[in-house]
Amino acid sequence: MSNISPLEHKISIIAKEIDTGFESYTRHFAQRATLRGWTITLALAYMGFLISIKSNNFLAVLPFAIVLLLFMYIESGEIATMALDGSEVREVEKIFMESDPTKFTVLIQQYEFRDIRLHKQQPSGIRGRIARLKYMLSLGMIAWYSFLLLLVLATYTAIVLRII
Repeated sequence: MSNISPLEHKISIIAKEIDTGFESYTRHFAQRATLRGWTITLALAYMGFLISIKSNNFLAVLPFAIVLLLFMYIESGEIATMALDGSEVREVEKIFMESDPTKFTVLIQQYEFRDIRLHKQQPSGIRGRIARLKYMLSLGMIAWYSFLLLLVLATYTAIVLRII
């Protein structure tokens, strides 16, 4: 049995939660980068498909637009989780930045662990979807996916105008 006080034990667990938050943030960032890479791959593959079938039907672009919306939805979930992880890490860091020992002890004693906070914070149902929609409509996300859609539309236009 160790001679660690319950407060010291809680401090060590809270310090590990900072690491967990950073790891989660990094993992979701990597997943987001992977999603972006796959969108480029899919856009180029779909452009090749459009060129090979030489379709003059505008509806040929519709499946790609639907896939882009799906990828936007998935990526917005990653961004929402990253935002939550980042804010959690900053909140825990504030505890460890406290210079007054009494306030520090009080903050440690009042600290709720990650799974309890997540259960309280994460919006579910319609509120969760609205929160995700906020990230879907961010300027960076719209610019990225609009660029990919424009590439495919440019390919379609080149086919219709018989440039390709």
